[in-house]
Amino acid sequence: MTLSAERLSVRGSTFLPVPEDRPAIPAELRRRVLVKAGHRCAIPTCRRHPVEGQDALVVLPTSVSGGWHAGRHQRAEEEGALTKIPKGRRMEQAAVNALRSLFQSYDHVVEEISGQNDYGEDLFVTFTNAGRVTNDVIKVQVKGGASWRRSYGYAVPVRQHGDTWSNGNVPVFCVVFDPGTEQLYWANATEQLRRGVREGRQVRTVKVPATAVLDDTTLTLFVDTARAYVGGYRGRNAVLAHLGEMAGVVFSPSDHVLHWVNEYEEQLIFWQRPGESHATLLHSDLDWDPVPITPGKLLIPGGSPPGLKFGEDFPEDLRRMAPFPVVGGIILNMPEALWLASCFSATEWARREAESGASFPTGTGIDESGTVAP
Repeated sequence: MTLSAERLSVRGSTFLPVPEDRPAIPAELRRRVLVKAGHRCAIPTCRRHPVEGQDALVVLPTSVSGGWHAGRHQRAEEEGALTKIPKGRRMEQAAVNALRSLFQSYDHVVEEISGQNDYGEDLFVTFTNAGRVTNDVIKVQVKGGASWRRSYGYAVPVRQHGDTWSNGNVPVFCVVFDPGTEQLYWANATEQLRRGVREGRQVRTVKVPATAVLDDTTLTLFVDTARAYVGGYRGRNAVLAHLGEMAGVVFSPSDHVLHWVNEYEEQLIFWQRPGESHATLLHSDLDWDPVPITPGKLLIPGGSPPGLKFGEDFPEDLRRMAPFPVVGGIILNMPEALWLASCFSATEWARREAESGASFPTGTGIDESGTVAP
């Protein structure tokens, strides 16, 4: 290639051809000059071929070429700002690998969830039985490292995953890998969160007992326990779906729904949403029209029964002399009234957070007349 004596300008940089009789520039010096000028080809990680031999051009300094700016490669080399993999991520992946290896060694099917998005689950595990794949599936949140240790064992923060872990279609388990003991430990996150809701408290941390070791000797017990829970969890959701289709409503997994059939083969559904001060009665003999009810609206003849102030909305004389039970203007027989009283007692925890006097809070889906709101 023959170069003219004229200056060359490429992308704003000014170059001069190397005289043919000039000694070759030492490679290290040439690289430093190019790096200083921001030339990408001087960086070892650049994929382009470096300029060499007689075709090499001298890159003039910024003061001469006028305005050359250093590229990202130059800044990375000068500042040492190379991307590094966090140590925590390395430990988390080691934990995932340990758990996957344990499950797969017993022919259970493990599918890893992409780690690019923090959905709160790392693995899908499908259990097998005698070499056959079952319908029992769990999701697993895996943690690794000593930072999760607590006095009782280990702790996994719930953060923003509370709703999906407690009310999702698939139950979630938490597993912690301790590099100190080189052991895996587990807990049922869905069970702990749902228990917290029943007890009226917010669970911020899933507690993993130090005694809940998951290894070759305990895997069979873990699988049996998990499959039993999955079966009940799936069965409950199936029952809710069936009752909802029958009554023409949609139940949330967090709703407390009780079903009963009276002596006339009429079906009753007691529906309590967490945080609402009222429940809803769905009765097949009333064409499933929703009726908002409270303990105070449940009148049981014979005076005020102990407990939740049943019938307090009625005068004392009427409570003593009423010929039959009533709730929300609906006449009941005594077995129905006693069943409703037990339903109110069982779901008292779900009404604790309701605001005082807000019998029909907005957004419940039912207005004061008992009509399903749009």
